[in-house]
Amino acid sequence: MLNSKTQNSKLKTQNSKLIPLLLLLLALAACDSNKPAPPTPTADPALGGKLTFYERDSDGTYDLYAMNANGSSRVRLSTGLKTQGEPKWNPDSNSILFAAMPYSNTQQIFHLRLVAGAVKPSNLSNNSYDETFPSWSPDGSRIAFASNRTGGYQVYTMKPDGSDVQPLTLSQKYGYSGWPVWSPDGKRIAYTAGGTPDQTEIYVINADGSSAQQLTHHNTLVARPLWSPDGNRILYTFQKVVSDNQARFNVYIINADGSGLHALTTGDTVDRNPVWSPDSSRIAFNSNLGDNRTDEVFTISPDASGLIQLTHGGGLYPSYSPDGKYIVYARHTDASQPHQLYVMNADGSNQRQLSVDDADHSFPRWGR
Repeated sequence: MLNSKTQNSKLKTQNSKLIPLLLLLLALAACDSNKPAPPTPTADPALGGKLTFYERDSDGTYDLYAMNANGSSRVRLSTGLKTQGEPKWNPDSNSILFAAMPYSNTQQIFHLRLVAGAVKPSNLSNNSYDETFPSWSPDGSRIAFASNRTGGYQVYTMKPDGSDVQPLTLSQKYGYSGWPVWSPDGKRIAYTAGGTPDQTEIYVINADGSSAQQLTHHNTLVARPLWSPDGNRILYTFQKVVSDNQARFNVYIINADGSGLHALTTGDTVDRNPVWSPDSSRIAFNSNLGDNRTDEVFTISPDASGLIQLTHGGGLYPSYSPDGKYIVYARHTDASQPHQLYVMNADGSNQRQLSVDDADHSFPRWGR
């Protein structure tokens, strides 16, 4: 049993991690005062850290929100920006990157710092080009992203304030490059490249733009590369077209040196949104491969063994807690209801609801 001195020390550490978000809640309270606060489920003290997620209002606009991971202190971080893609916590979980469409059909990259007085995101692009897929370097000093500022989409890096934009893939003669993501050691970046956005392969390149290497040769659409936390492997989503001329997606994995390519999922299914557990031992994803053919959350080992279905009432956009003990996800009880946020133990047990309101929720991501 912990003595009182140890317990007080642990409480101080836990409280210090929540201070930036709590300060933000106070600063933004007036901005959201006209919207009634939704009922909050009973807080679970075991769930530390914070969550960011998208919420779709009745007019169809997705706004960015944050709350403590236990379901308390929910706050809106953006308003009317037409957010796109998944939000990205920086390594310290004190700021967020996301893409949005503030003008017509042009995506821009926004950065929101979770500090007192931060009332709106900062537009890092602030130009007429289409810029998307932002990704943090492991030390938080650079951001990789895709842009069409030279015509075709290429990968660039910049500082977190939007300055010092450096081209990464301009020396390669591809019509499209996108989905950049940093290796855990910050030395390399994985990305997709090809003649068109729907015919791409997985590449890796040094962070200075040298020594690009093609890893896959599928001759189809591949997307969303994701390094394992140990830096040894890369996950990605593979598209195929089946007999009814409809697209299906499976999850593949390859070693970072291009060896060991194999499928984690196969068949006439839609398998998406794969994420690594923090110890690189499991991969969570959502798929319609279950008997009811609705999206559910599954986990699998990197060698394609040990497939487990965790949810049986719907599940999308899984995200592991930083300690790997829990998974947050979105689900709805039936098609007529909006998706709510749920959390469960990493083995699928103890599933409970975090959000209770009339809006639809997507892409929850767990920060420290």
